[in-house]
Amino acid sequence: MHKVRPGALDEIAQMIDAKSDSDVAKFLGVSERELEAMRYGHGVGVLQAAVIAKRREAHLRAMDILDEVTGQKGAFVEDQPAA
Repeated sequence: MHKVRPGALDEIAQMIDAKSDSDVAKFLGVSERELEAMRYGHGVGVLQAAVIAKRREAHLRAMDILDEVTGQKGAFVEDQPAA
């Protein structure tokens, strides 16, 4: 088991513009109880760490793609005018 780096979960929450722990837990594919355990030092396995890293990387790549398409740094699909 490996501990999540201090501040890493808060960085992810900010990155995805999470409004609650529920948002972060859903993004990571864990329960709120598991998220809380991670936050307070309960370790995660290598597989779970890999899943978390992959989701984070996918989100960052999607943001890069949106930036390329819109020409705006940090642009979100929902920020675009409705058709």
